[in-house]
Amino acid sequence: MTLTAHWQTPVVVALCRSLGVPVIARGLSEWLALGGRKLPGYQFRYIYFLAPDARQRLTVPILPFSKIEDMGAGMYLGEPVSRAKQETAETIGTSAV
Repeated sequence: MTLTAHWQTPVVVALCRSLGVPVIARGLSEWLALGGRKLPGYQFRYIYFLAPDARQRLTVPILPFSKIEDMGAGMYLGEPVSRAKQETAETIGTSAV
């Protein structure tokens, strides 16, 4: 979630109330001035093309899923994790007792 794009979510509303500031759209510089800080991490966008011919209009390079693991950017439930650990967690979570 980003504070600038999703400024009306319950998390951001609660944050504004705890800071004693109005719930309004703010730019990144305003959040930083209020004491916010940038967190380390990655943000990827996953796109599924409904119209296959739209893929040719994509203006950014396509990142294969295998590259995410190579970059160390794997995530599971909001926590950094390797793909091997994620598969283990999924297997454990779905196994019959």
